[in-house]
Amino acid sequence: STIIKGYCLENRLDKAMELLHDMKQSSRYRPDEITYNTLIDGCARYGHYDRGMAVLAEMQEMGVRPSNFTLSVLAKLATRSRRPERAFELCEDLSKRYGIRLNVQVY
Repeated sequence: STIIKGYCLENRLDKAMELLHDMKQSSRYRPDEITYNTLIDGCARYGHYDRGMAVLAEMQEMGVRPSNFTLSVLAKLATRSRRPERAFELCEDLSKRYGIRLNVQVY
C-alpha cells in the first residue's frame, strides 16, 4: 500500500492501478481495505470520481468490507469532484448495507 500511495501522491494513478492488478494476480499479496482506501483517496486528490467509484465497486466485488475510513474517503472523493450530494448518498447507502455507524471523521 505504501508504493501505491506514492504513485497516487505523484498523480500516477495508472501505475497504482497496475500494481493493484499485480497484487490481485499474486497469491502472497492480496489487496485489503487499506489498499483500496489508498486508491480511492488518490482518485479524490485529482477529482477522478468515476475512477474512484470503479475502485469502490472492485473493492466490494473482492469481498473487502468498507469502513468508516472508506466512507470519509468517499465523501472527499465526491466533494472534490464537485458532487457533494453523492457524499451523503454514498455514506447513507454503504452505512446501511454494511452496518457501519457513522463517526465524526465521516461528518
